[in-house]
Amino acid sequence: MKVRHPVLAVLALAIVSMAAQAQPRYRIHDLGTLGGPESDARAISEQGTVVGISNHGRLFGEFRAFASSNGTMIDLGGLAKHGESGASAINASGVACGHARDDQGRRHAVVFAPEGIIDLAARRDDFIDSECFGLNDAGHAVGIAVSTVDYTSHALVWKGGKARILATQGSSANGINNHNQFVGAVFSMGMLFDHGEQIPLGTLGGSHSEAAAINDAGEVTGWAAIPQDQGIYAFRWREGTMTNLGTLGGSQSRGDAIGANGDIVGWSYTHGLDGKHAMLVQGDTMFDLNDLLDAGTKSDWELIEASGITGSGAIVGTGTHHGKFHAFVMRPIVE
Repeated sequence: MKVRHPVLAVLALAIVSMAAQAQPRYRIHDLGTLGGPESDARAISEQGTVVGISNHGRLFGEFRAFASSNGTMIDLGGLAKHGESGASAINASGVACGHARDDQGRRHAVVFAPEGIIDLAARRDDFIDSECFGLNDAGHAVGIAVSTVDYTSHALVWKGGKARILATQGSSANGINNHNQFVGAVFSMGMLFDHGEQIPLGTLGGSHSEAAAINDAGEVTGWAAIPQDQGIYAFRWREGTMTNLGTLGGSQSRGDAIGANGDIVGWSYTHGLDGKHAMLVQGDTMFDLNDLLDAGTKSDWELIEASGITGSGAIVGTGTHHGKFHAFVMRPIVE
């Protein structure tokens, strides 16, 4: 389209200029490790505490759940003295959830609370190999467990101090909001679990999808297959409509978390099935987070995946820093 009127031309240039200025910029901070070589950030609270998993320097390289706040990373512990643990979610009260292995190596869904670790699978004979993936501010948790009745996966819900698994076979739960709506999948179909009702989210033309996170406005993100299952793309689902968010040029992308304002973070390949980069979606625009780093803090980072975002825009994830996998937090630069 040609702009013939000079006033319209000036207006068009102003709009282009404003769009260019709207590109966000971030400073990145290395969260370090628990003493081993690697760490991986999984979630961040609105207060800025980051949780994830890291090699432990004194436990023969064992991975342990961590919490990091104000530059200090602490070991959240585990069910066994030398057993693996990991944290996947954290709420506004600083309570986290994830998994920990027992003395027999079985994986248990757990909550990391100030009073200690709460084993959601303790004294349960109806499910095994469980894990928690989502937690809201009321302390209600969701995840997945394998039933000892049918040996298939079931969505796990922990509420009021009691754990239960849904009767629906092949179900999983990955995220929960403060209205107790949670999302996941049932037999390879993304699903919204809304107070007893199961609402299929659909696909992007392919055969399968999965929901990863939901915000308090009921917006959902995850990944879904495109026609002929030629790839999986990140999506935003809102009020019954699933929107394809595209990729950074490759054949796959995935939404891992969604902020209060609808911003989405995750990852995308940059070409084919290679070049996995952390990404941010604002509105309909997908950004490579590597392109948004301030030159002063970018030094030797390659950002691979973003897994959490706050309402103020702080982002956490994992990248390689001087050749080692490290957890990071990125904070917007306010001009």
